[in-house]
Amino acid sequence: MKIGLIQFCPVPRNRDQNIATANKFTDSLKKGDVDYIILPEMIFTGYMFENKDDIKEFVEDGETGVTVTWAKNLANRVNAFVQVGYPQVINKNGKELYYNAICIVSPSGQIRNYHKSFLYTQDEYWAEEGEGFQTYDLPELGIYRKIGPGICMDINPYKFKANFEEYEFANFHLKEDSHFIPCSMAWLSSGDEINLINYWLTRFSPLILKENTTPDQPIVIAISNRSGTEKDTKFAGGSCAFKIEGPKKLSLLGRLSEKQEGIIVVDTED
Repeated sequence: MKIGLIQFCPVPRNRDQNIATANKFTDSLKKGDVDYIILPEMIFTGYMFENKDDIKEFVEDGETGVTVTWAKNLANRVNAFVQVGYPQVINKNGKELYYNAICIVSPSGQIRNYHKSFLYTQDEYWAEEGEGFQTYDLPELGIYRKIGPGICMDINPYKFKANFEEYEFANFHLKEDSHFIPCSMAWLSSGDEINLINYWLTRFSPLILKENTTPDQPIVIAISNRSGTEKDTKFAGGSCAFKIEGPKKLSLLGRLSEKQEGIIVVDTED
């Protein structure tokens, strides 16, 4: 499976310019170049919103919105799945509910929307909690068909209050036997790129230590994180992908540094 990880610093509240940047990184792709493309969390709007009124003009419908439509066009053109983060609005019983979401669009145009389950402080200003972690069956991905998408804070302890070693996200996907974990993130920078990767891997410990993982049925973790600064908040970049082929048998497939912008395509079979 070939995975495209896109990383850049979005211009806050300028969806057209951010889509143009994403187009710049994907225009050269053609059918066969990639099977699954991941973009960061809320990459076309920016991340720093202060309340529901602040984000109101940027929330989108999960079937016909700007972001989903863009993803459908790209998925169709390159014959790949496309995952991208955006703020979604859903009308329930006459009430508008906002979610920090990702859409996952298939080459045929089927849309799946996942809602961030563990909200970060910045999300709590405007977003509802998601319904819980999810798995999806995507037969086109072969041995990686059972996927477990995540959004940033999902991999942390709930509200930073749960026991660190509960590993809620990783243990959920251990139980569900997920084999591809594509994550869209807007993860903040600590200034230490090595510690960042080590922390991410720690949060996936239950999957890395899984006893029955083999080279014939591996697990792949792929992270697309935004870069740059927004409202004095610095983001960590560091988009990367790892392959697990047995207990503690872990290999780095590829990564971008904190400040890099662009797309990296990694092949799980290399």
